[in-house]
Amino acid sequence: MRRRHPVLELDIIKQHVRLEPDFEDDDTLLDTYSNAARRLVENRTGRKLYATAAEFPKDGDGNPTDENALVLDDDLVTAMLLLIGSVTGAQIGTRLSMKLRPEYLRVLLAAIVLLVAARMALGLGWRPDEIFTIEVR
Repeated sequence: MRRRHPVLELDIIKQHVRLEPDFEDDDTLLDTYSNAARRLVENRTGRKLYATAAEFPKDGDGNPTDENALVLDDDLVTAMLLLIGSVTGAQIGTRLSMKLRPEYLRVLLAAIVLLVAARMALGLGWRPDEIFTIEVR
């Protein structure tokens, strides 16, 4: 099976998952996630992703030959980064849970639940001066 060049560059993936650019231990894994995200988008849309329109296959006259070609836009990049980030986040959570004692994990979860509840209670009781603001320049 021929591997396609990933549509998402490794630098942007590393930035999204908060890895240092010079940290190369997980490059192969991140590349695999990038290809899996690309394949998922292609399978769901029924179209082939290209980073730019210049990458479309063209005939002798320069006309695109792939009628299902799709240029990667910001929305697709965001969706693919969220897919990759959720997988990476789950791995980090798993590694962390293996290193911490269960009591600490329960305390951490309780603290998170209490913080969310406090924020929701604050949102119910606090009313901003202006609900909607429109700025005209």
